[in-house]
Amino acid sequence: MNSTLDGQKISAILLMVGGLVMIMSLLMAWFSYIGWTRTGFDLLSDMINDQGYAYAPHLALIVGIAAIVAGMLSLKFAGRAIPAIMIVLGIASIVLSAMFSVYCVEAQEYYKLPFVTVSAEAGVWVSIVGGIAVVMASLVMLVLSRPSAKGEPMFVCSVCGRAFYGRQTRCPECGAETPFAKSSSESTERP
Repeated sequence: MNSTLDGQKISAILLMVGGLVMIMSLLMAWFSYIGWTRTGFDLLSDMINDQGYAYAPHLALIVGIAAIVAGMLSLKFAGRAIPAIMIVLGIASIVLSAMFSVYCVEAQEYYKLPFVTVSAEAGVWVSIVGGIAVVMASLVMLVLSRPSAKGEPMFVCSVCGRAFYGRQTRCPECGAETPFAKSSSESTERP
């Protein structure tokens, strides 16, 4: 097998795991206020306030679903658009979740009463970890999808549609010998 393809498959699986972690974080507590705890799914339906970072659970759900779908698509199709979009979405989710935790700290300082506690709970931090996994997997996929340093062309197997680099005589995915199409607009037979 081609090591680039193995890396792309591992990255796609890590992308799906990161998305699943983000969705699972919504089952955990995200916010507590004087013993009143709200999960991420609770916050999806009722907003704490009208601040933009209160939408962190919404973005975690969207990025989680998008990461799972993007991971499944990346297992079949190689490209640079999917990882680039997932990097942007992952970073946005990380930043919004971090702002949500900062809001909890600011709310605690605002009340300044000994019996009032406002805190971000484990769900926020698990969502951030899932976002980091999504960004890291997407970065690896983006690096692996660029042309090789040796100037080897990228080929696309016309049987399975999988892209790969190198000078192989068979497709590493499906084992087809011919025909191979260059990834550019022209289509050529491969010797």
